[in-house]
Amino acid sequence: MMVELTIKTPTFVLGGGRLMEGIDFVVLNNNLYVLDLNKLPIDQVIRNPRVSFDSLIRDFVTRDPMKYSSRLYSVEEQCGSGEVLDHNPEGIPASEVKGFLRTTYLYWLLKNDAEKRTRFLGIVRERISEGVALNRVSTDAEDNVVLVVSDKVLYEEEVKEAPYNVMNKVIIKQLTKPKHNDCGVYCIRDREGKFSIRALGLRPGTVIRYELIIDKRREYLNPDLIKALREFSTDLVALESRRGVRVPECGDGLPIRVGYGVGRRWKTMLNLLESLDPALFRDVTNYVSSKLGKVWGDSTIRLVNNEPVGWVCVRVIP
Repeated sequence: MMVELTIKTPTFVLGGGRLMEGIDFVVLNNNLYVLDLNKLPIDQVIRNPRVSFDSLIRDFVTRDPMKYSSRLYSVEEQCGSGEVLDHNPEGIPASEVKGFLRTTYLYWLLKNDAEKRTRFLGIVRERISEGVALNRVSTDAEDNVVLVVSDKVLYEEEVKEAPYNVMNKVIIKQLTKPKHNDCGVYCIRDREGKFSIRALGLRPGTVIRYELIIDKRREYLNPDLIKALREFSTDLVALESRRGVRVPECGDGLPIRVGYGVGRRWKTMLNLLESLDPALFRDVTNYVSSKLGKVWGDSTIRLVNNEPVGWVCVRVIP
């Protein structure tokens, strides 16, 4: 199968870096140029202390910015921040696609299997009472849900259980990558006007394709993953609509939110947890808030051009 993602609103998958204006980049004529220090005559600063880095930028880069740059991006929206969050050159890497497929499949399993639900909720409750690290609160419970046990016949007809994580049988290969002009510089804000920062993101209309490879012995995952995507998307879109977030039209695709700024609901089981066990939902929220030292909630919505970030349309093509 093939998975196709079409960007509907600017989508940010960060590469971990921050570019500082005047050191890593300059903005000229509504374009952002990422500087290549190897192309600048830095030796002039070393030989002559009176020559500053600022003067190099002024005397060389502003005259011929392309000559001294490694990358160029159009500034789509101005912002007051002096830094830019750099992006992942892969666009949306295969690991992120597998991550949201895993989340949707887990959500679907829990919603439709009472035994798995009970086990999941019990383990989450135990981990909170034990005070474990944040990354273990739900991980152990989630791994338990997607663990499958099959019988394995060994030497001399000895039969033993062979557990495996069903998502390990799913391989995602990225077939296409975004081009340079598929990315732009945007200003990410919140609805309250308390936060703003520039970031490199994927433009609406960008299409990225992936190959979805599933072990032939687990072919039941093909229809199950499609059902899971549909159910997860439907439920989360309903939640977004209730809190005033505009949902894009996707035709025969499914609206999903990915990347930076999409909120905790799109990356966790919280929506399901809240409907199944409100008391445990509050306990989890309070537990994470206490560990983070700040409120872990849903109030902050990241916007670009007054639209929520990260909407993509997902199509699964046989």
